[in-house]
Amino acid sequence: MFDYDGALFTSGITNYLENKSLKGDSVGVDKKIFIHDFVERLGLGKIIKCAGFSTTNWRIRNSNLWEDLNYKQLTGNESVLQQYLINGGLDITRSFNGAKLKYGKIIYKKKDNQLPLYEYDKTQETVRQSLGQEEYQLKDFFRLNHILEISNIDGFVIKNINGVNTGVVEFTVNDYTTNEVGVKMYAQIKNVHDLWLFLGGAYSMDSVDSKTYNEKSFEQATNAVNYIGKLNEDGTVRQYLKESIIHYMPSVECTKQGASNINDIKLFNKRNNKLALFDLNLYDAGV
Repeated sequence: MFDYDGALFTSGITNYLENKSLKGDSVGVDKKIFIHDFVERLGLGKIIKCAGFSTTNWRIRNSNLWEDLNYKQLTGNESVLQQYLINGGLDITRSFNGAKLKYGKIIYKKKDNQLPLYEYDKTQETVRQSLGQEEYQLKDFFRLNHILEISNIDGFVIKNINGVNTGVVEFTVNDYTTNEVGVKMYAQIKNVHDLWLFLGGAYSMDSVDSKTYNEKSFEQATNAVNYIGKLNEDGTVRQYLKESIIHYMPSVECTKQGASNINDIKLFNKRNNKLALFDLNLYDAGV
């Protein structure tokens, strides 16, 4: 399925984090990763050298396997998020210091595999959903293939909305296909994959007139992953969104010495299959 010798598959968010850390020396999407570290207490040296291939929106749109890889990467360790869920959702509107998080323009084409959007219907006094749970679904309301712009993320709603017991993000949408402006909507974000979808997923765009898609959803998701967290009493920040994703997926061919492949490729065929993971502390590592 992959003709990459020694490949290590990198999350799209990790790719942006790598380039941010390199500052003026940032490189492209695919890169040879060379990481070195030394544990002084043990006298132990570590070297990681791999050909890193990053998940991109373009690859996701053109390959079901890349789509599955991306899902596994962005949800692979989401159990760490359980203590931060409020009524089932994550607050993506605030940074670790309480400041309102700025996302910039969010423009994308709505597809049937994207995040469900709840919409408040004043005539029915209910919350309707374009896709998702049947009891809230209005079958003639999908907005599929519509060009949508999220013009303002107003806040995080903790209380119930018309009996729906859920924590959701409240925002305003301009629908450029139907020329509706200022439609108030809601979405529930449970993990980083939901966040990426909310920001446009594989179908994010530069403008409402654009005929091409871009990588902006990954760029905006990276910014959120970097700034959302819990401020600890000692002044450190627990970046729990960053902890909840799988940053690197080494293939069996890239392991020259050490543990062999610990996950069968069949585990990628179904999204609910859980992968075996290990942590790698890169705090003092050089790249």
